[in-house]
Amino acid sequence: MIGNSCSVDDLCKAIWSVEREFGLLDLEVAGVKVWQYLRMPIYYHVAERAGVFLAPHVPSGGRFAKVTKVFNYLIGAILHNPFFGKRRSVEQVVIEHPRSVNFSGQDVDIYSHFYIKALQVGGISYLSLDRADLGSKHCKAYDPARKYLDIFPVLVKLCGLLGKHRLSAEHKVLVRSVSERLSTEIGAAIDLEPLLAPAVLKFQVNYRLYTALFKRLKPKRLVVVVGYAYGDAIRAAKDLGIETVEIQHGAFSRYHLGYSYPGVEQPLDYFPDTFVAWGPFWADMGVLPLAQERIQFAGFAYFHHLRNQQLQVCKQDKKIIVLSQGALGARIAEFVYSLREVLKDFEIVYKLHPGEFSRWQEYEHLVLLAEMPNVVIAKQANLYELFASARYQIGVFSTAVYEGIGFGCTTFLLDLPGVEYMADLIDNGLAQLIHDSADLQRVLSEGLTENMAFDPDAVFGRDPNQ
Repeated sequence: MIGNSCSVDDLCKAIWSVEREFGLLDLEVAGVKVWQYLRMPIYYHVAERAGVFLAPHVPSGGRFAKVTKVFNYLIGAILHNPFFGKRRSVEQVVIEHPRSVNFSGQDVDIYSHFYIKALQVGGISYLSLDRADLGSKHCKAYDPARKYLDIFPVLVKLCGLLGKHRLSAEHKVLVRSVSERLSTEIGAAIDLEPLLAPAVLKFQVNYRLYTALFKRLKPKRLVVVVGYAYGDAIRAAKDLGIETVEIQHGAFSRYHLGYSYPGVEQPLDYFPDTFVAWGPFWADMGVLPLAQERIQFAGFAYFHHLRNQQLQVCKQDKKIIVLSQGALGARIAEFVYSLREVLKDFEIVYKLHPGEFSRWQEYEHLVLLAEMPNVVIAKQANLYELFASARYQIGVFSTAVYEGIGFGCTTFLLDLPGVEYMADLIDNGLAQLIHDSADLQRVLSEGLTENMAFDPDAVFGRDPNQ
């Protein structure tokens, strides 16, 4: 048993092992390759049970908040339903990222925004589909070319009330065996049946809805952000002969189970035909389950645009940014608190993840850090301005770590679960792994020189304005 010593490496190896042993990528339940469809939720579930990560925290807000959430979904499903309105064909359908960022005075999905702008310039007809965020809100401005996906979870919920899918006796035996094997591997009780059974119904409902929608719109291409969240849409598009494309939305590695399928050679049912990466760094990893010719590069235009706005900002030698993450928030705070004596002469800007804005005071050690005169808790601060002004950054495995390095920040990675994702950065000397305060003290005393091996163009693609 791995027990409390379980790492991301251990976790992924355990999942890959049971996948091969039980042929789970080909497991078909009522016509649904349910393991492929649920691979990331399964990973997060097992990781939480193993104590590797915490589950994302979504405040319930009580009965009123629940009623409001249902009301918002119903309003979105009625007023912005993609099935309502005048029937029209489009050349492309784009499923946006639900999270939005204020950019040039409007809330946008930073990953698909520039792609859609290019469609507009090229006169290519399209329809954007927006999923509500965790608070059941749509933050992006009204746009006649944008509809909501709220009708999908509403109908899934209604179908679930009318009748739940149940696994056959044979599938129950198999799922029980897989659960027992994973329980042994990670040293914690795992029961996957409550995850798999509802997913079959969800896929079936969503697949039919997407099929009907695509027949109505007749697109030639489906573009998704976060492809592993839309296996049902991708499968529906493929079955209709529609090209499927995913736009990169963040960092990944051989430990990201949304993209890493070691030893898998056959085409995956719910993976897009083409992946549009920021730069060649991501293809060179050899992680994506696609032939090299199916990986394209378009750059991360949002990164380049904001970096160019900060060219005149000077770095402060005693300024350090801490990049928090929701799944590790309390542990990062505790680790940074243990470094407080080493960092007492630094200005520490503790950048919270948006999901932590309302709950950071639940972190005991972050509350203690906030009382220190050299610590600032940052919520809505401009992250790129912080990168431009800071000499150092502390993080674990977020995409922002790559962005900080792109801004020339000397990088310290805390030895916490998930740091394995950044093995390539550590191996290439682009980041220093920190185990404790003595480690950090030694590195700061010895001094660090900027490692020129980091090529922002390889990671983020070329700046189209240069």
